[in-house]
Amino acid sequence: MSMYEPETGCYIGAGLWDDVRVNGDMAGFDDAAGKTHGISACRMDMGGEFPASRILQAIAAKKLVLLTVDPPPGANPYDEAMLTQTVKDIGRYNIPVFVDFFPYSKNMGYGAESYRRFYRKAWLALREYAPSAAMVWTSNVWDAADAADYYPGDSYTDWVGLHITADISKTGEYNDFMTAFEEFYALFQDKKPIMLASLSLSHFSTIDNTYRTGLCGDTLSAFYERVAYHLPRVKAIVYQSYDNVLEPGRGSKARNNYLITGDDALIRAYREAVADKRFLSGVSETDGDGFSVKSPENAAIQDGILYITADSAETRLNNKRIPGQARDVLGQKCYPAEAISAGGADNGSFDVDNENMVVRWRQ
Repeated sequence: MSMYEPETGCYIGAGLWDDVRVNGDMAGFDDAAGKTHGISACRMDMGGEFPASRILQAIAAKKLVLLTVDPPPGANPYDEAMLTQTVKDIGRYNIPVFVDFFPYSKNMGYGAESYRRFYRKAWLALREYAPSAAMVWTSNVWDAADAADYYPGDSYTDWVGLHITADISKTGEYNDFMTAFEEFYALFQDKKPIMLASLSLSHFSTIDNTYRTGLCGDTLSAFYERVAYHLPRVKAIVYQSYDNVLEPGRGSKARNNYLITGDDALIRAYREAVADKRFLSGVSETDGDGFSVKSPENAAIQDGILYITADSAETRLNNKRIPGQARDVLGQKCYPAEAISAGGADNGSFDVDNENMVVRWRQ
């Protein structure tokens, strides 16, 4: 299984930093959705300012981070010094994180061979400087037919995925994103777990200045149900909520509103869509070997050392003596996992893999 892949079910997450109504408030969104979201998404340009405050907010809220790294605008997209600095920034926090590196789309205009070569360098750099990062290779859904030519190979990515933006067409319906999505699914399902790194459905378009909240809500419901019951290799869906009607400089191009936070009917439809138990709030609940996998709620990594939170350690060790002193790690009282494994876990509760920075415990 790939890094942070659940054996069954599908993680849910959200990208809210461009949501003008909630401005990144994951706790408020969880409340409105009636369910905790395990993944918080944000993005940056390679070589640009690292979104440290957003990532620390996600950590504080006990979320796993999905960080999309885009090519640097106006600069050499294959700048290795820029790549190294960005990867070191990611690794500095030593936390579990998904890295969606250089999502593929035709408008990138890059040759397949150059793209694959640089992507593989990014993979190797992450393994060296950010070993807790899971690499996600993604494509724009509308370019998925050509995506195989740009795929870096099974050895250079942990997950594969899509960015789906469903706009209203001139006929008042969505463009047929489901067909493109399922073709991609058929192509990659046997390779890696699949992540929808962003899903955005429009409920208003300037193409005809008409609101279609009913269409949007029905499509949301149908989509999540389809994933839950018929597409088991989709292991994560991250809804990206934003409104580009307000964006300046779009010219005559039709603009769309993908917010689901500002309309009661839409948030209700979303709430019902993710209520199914197949949609998981945390990371990960089992790895298939009878162990629970480390998540931000029960473990942390700092300065290359793996820690288990005191609450989890004391509960699972039945208050047995725990060697060593607890210390503050990312705002939580924690014990070194290796010390617990060596000195206190004679009941076999813990399995510690320091090489891969993973702690598991038996169910």
